[in-house]
Amino acid sequence: RTIILKRLFATCGIALIDGSDRAYKAMLTLVLHSGDINLMQRYLKAHRSHNTPNVIIADRALVIDKLRILLGQKQLYGTQFTIDRNSIVIVDIEDELEVDERRKKLGLNTLSQFRKSLLKNECAATNLPVFEGPSPL
Repeated sequence: RTIILKRLFATCGIALIDGSDRAYKAMLTLVLHSGDINLMQRYLKAHRSHNTPNVIIADRALVIDKLRILLGQKQLYGTQFTIDRNSIVIVDIEDELEVDERRKKLGLNTLSQFRKSLLKNECAATNLPVFEGPSPL
């Protein structure tokens, strides 16, 4: 899949939102899951050359965080997480005190709100109860 994606990207460039966002979302998902640092860097560069409504600016956080993790660095926006024994674990964040300000600049909700939505979605997917009060994350 990555070879086909690379050919498509080299030939056509980044998929943009044009009426439907299906191609855009498909390319973003494939790039994020490719594990190919070079491809992700090229995609991010191309993504940065466009603005709304052709791309979703907040998606840059996903690519940046995924790239940083692959490069052995802490993420900047807190978009990457793992699920360990029915717990959601946000991968290490650089300067976590400033993460909400960075997230806001890209149009993302706060890290606390993101954690709550992750917990709610995970509980719905696994039929676990959603607990009221402070997030255990």
